[in-house]
Amino acid sequence: YVLGKLPKTQFIATSYASDLAQRMNRDVQRAIDDPKYRLIFPDTRLNNQNISTLSGQPLRNSSIFEIVQHLGAYRSAGVGQGITGMGLDIGTIDDPVKDAAQANSEVERNAIWEWYEQTFYTRAAPLSGILLIMTRWHEDDLAGRLLHKAEFEGGEKWRVVRFTAIAEEDEYDEETGKLLRREGEALHPERFSLQRLEQIRSVIGSYAFAALYQGRPTPK
Repeated sequence: YVLGKLPKTQFIATSYASDLAQRMNRDVQRAIDDPKYRLIFPDTRLNNQNISTLSGQPLRNSSIFEIVQHLGAYRSAGVGQGITGMGLDIGTIDDPVKDAAQANSEVERNAIWEWYEQTFYTRAAPLSGILLIMTRWHEDDLAGRLLHKAEFEGGEKWRVVRFTAIAEEDEYDEETGKLLRREGEALHPERFSLQRLEQIRSVIGSYAFAALYQGRPTPK
């Protein structure tokens, strides 16, 4: 959508593994190639051929693609990899950790934090935005550190969006004040009923359920 409206936008999209980030890159390419997309955004298009070398043509491969006749580009990389040489107007980090084992490793958490501070964040343009999507396995994960800095160290402010599988309190629409769901109700009962969610909790335990289904890490 953003590349359709503003084809000069520079994206950097990352995930815990480079192959996963590349798969998301290809998903975006397929969306832009879709005939329906072209009807809506006729000025945003990609090179018709996959080109992985600098040949004077807009690049297009599983790691980067450039918008034809515009400055916009989308680059994908794994967390921890170098992304020098390209800035970002919008940066996404989709699950910086692979699993609970990695999240519970202080060495891994420190490495991800160092990569964020010294590599990813330094690519951000003056007017830019960062979207972090993650399973919160640990209180001291990337999201936890960013929120701590925002609250106690003057760090940048974040808008937190958290959809709990089971409501932990009554939830209201911020604008209208309308009740959305009551405490204890399932988020999407047509797919996961409250009974099914309770069964899942009994199998995987409260620690994993709080992380995977409630978005609220707890001490192990």
